Amino acid sequence: NCEQFPQLCQSSDNLNLLNLLAQLGVIKQQVCDELVDAYVSLRALLHAQVLQDKQGVINPQTQGEKIPQTVKNVEAYWEQFMVSCAP
Repeated sequence: NCEQFPQLCQSSDNLNLLNLLAQLGVIKQQVCDELVDAYVSLRALLHAQVLQDKQGVINPQTQGEKIPQTVKNVEAYWEQFMVSCAP
């Protein structure tokens, strides 16, 4: 998408890239919002684990109900946007 949307090459920040993809119409705003929420939630969980001297790895089976569903949603979007579109 960088050839079509050179603005994407101007940022390496995940949240900015997601918002830019939505602004450019590459992804729907709802998808952007879901991915931003997922990123923030998972990042906060990892940060809390590191602060507790735990390994910075998320095991969805041990994180209650929200995290496994969040991971499934992210995996579905990954499949939709990255794997299905691969040449």
